[in-house]
Amino acid sequence: MESNKQLTLGRISLAVSFAAWGLISASAPHFREVVQLTATQTALLVAVPVLLGSLARIPMGVLTDLFGAPPVFTGLMIVTAVPVFLIPKVDRYGMLLALGFWLGLAGASFAVGAPFVMRWFPPEKQGAAVGIYGVGNMGLSGEGFAGAALSRFIAYGSVAGGIIKGLGVDGGVRIKGATA
Repeated sequence: MESNKQLTLGRISLAVSFAAWGLISASAPHFREVVQLTATQTALLVAVPVLLGSLARIPMGVLTDLFGAPPVFTGLMIVTAVPVFLIPKVDRYGMLLALGFWLGLAGASFAVGAPFVMRWFPPEKQGAAVGIYGVGNMGLSGEGFAGAALSRFIAYGSVAGGIIKGLGVDGGVRIKGATA
């Protein structure tokens, strides 16, 4: 059934986007050590993506209404892949803040994907569909738990590389995906 396929793609997109959104927060101890950050600098670094992710939901929702969810979600994932790619290479606080700002856009992905998922289901099933879609929030928890732990055992860039692959693969599926 096409609606279930789109729900699955939406949930994966949300999980990957939220993993990207949580990349700095989960990696804050790594950055604190490598870049020699103070507690205040670390707190600001963690807060920037969260704040922007919250605020960006309004304009991303408007863009979704204007242009549709598939192109907006695809563009969002492509834009998000750039800071994910660059973060492992950064060793300056200012650049981390700037990249954290752009990663904050990934936090707005829920506002893009929820309307997309709802369009595939009749009104009496939209609540359940959005609830199932929301399970993709686990990407933030997964990055917070697994990403930080994995980065201790493998190169930090490999964790970010996995997120980039997810953004690219899922973004590519979204480009070719449905137009609902």
